[in-house]
Amino acid sequence: MQSINRQKKKAVLLLSGGLDSAALLFLLLRDQWDIQPLYVDYGQITKWGEWLAVCSLLKVAGLATIEPIVIPQVASLGRGTLVAKDAHTEKDEHFPSRNLLLITLGLMQAVRCEASNLMIGLIANTADEFPDCSETFMNRVQDVISIEYPNLILQAPLIRRSKIDLVSEAMQYGFIPELTFSCNRFSDHHCWQCSSCKDRLNTL
Repeated sequence: MQSINRQKKKAVLLLSGGLDSAALLFLLLRDQWDIQPLYVDYGQITKWGEWLAVCSLLKVAGLATIEPIVIPQVASLGRGTLVAKDAHTEKDEHFPSRNLLLITLGLMQAVRCEASNLMIGLIANTADEFPDCSETFMNRVQDVISIEYPNLILQAPLIRRSKIDLVSEAMQYGFIPELTFSCNRFSDHHCWQCSSCKDRLNTL
């Protein structure tokens, strides 16, 4: 789970437009993966900033434009700053079961395009903070996936690495971190108050 499988070269990548998944994109391209990016609009307030970042990153990476998966009604089932403008504290930033949702959609895409791997850009600090970003969570989800698709591998290759480390490495292969968008509250600018903005500021 921690190292990139270099034997099977086609992968769906959950690409949010943030630093982590964007850095992973460039590291996978370095390793000559055939990448099928997937961006999901689930009604999050931050979607336009994220989508602009995704489009800019794909252009720099030399990849074709994609169409987002649009399921905005999902926002009505969630909570926190990503979907509610009246939520303002860091404890309100978590969107319940978001990674499980994204992984499910990524799995469907991987089966459709016959990819062998599904990649998600989880890193060390988020893995410590949220249950659905942990290695335990990833391993359990892999067990479930294997029941239906025994040859499909769910990977979080960066889950033990720091944001600064992976961003620095990805920059050697064309990654431009300033193109990313990482706010949990707004779509047209960074608030510099939420946890994602603070991580971004510390990293850049």
